[in-house]
Amino acid sequence: IIAALVVMFAATAHATPYLVCDPQDGVTEYEIVDNGNPVFTVDAQADGSLRYDLADIAKGEHSYSVKACSMWGCSEASGIVIIKTVPQAPVLKIEIEK
Repeated sequence: IIAALVVMFAATAHATPYLVCDPQDGVTEYEIVDNGNPVFTVDAQADGSLRYDLADIAKGEHSYSVKACSMWGCSEASGIVIIKTVPQAPVLKIEIEK
């Protein structure tokens, strides 16, 4: 069973966002699907939690679904939608003074 999935964004500009969930007893891996396409299977952390780095995802909307898997099978999928945007470049105004 998957606890609430949360996407954590740190306050600094260079922070890496992660897809995370609370520790789960007996969970050994997580199956992650992005926009209907299987991404891959991620090993659970030692406590059964999930920590998946989202730094390299493409710009745009991503609809993730995640299943927690143990030796008895996988849970129902739990989902979250993430929209990755890229900040616009600063506007530079140059003038000639007389």
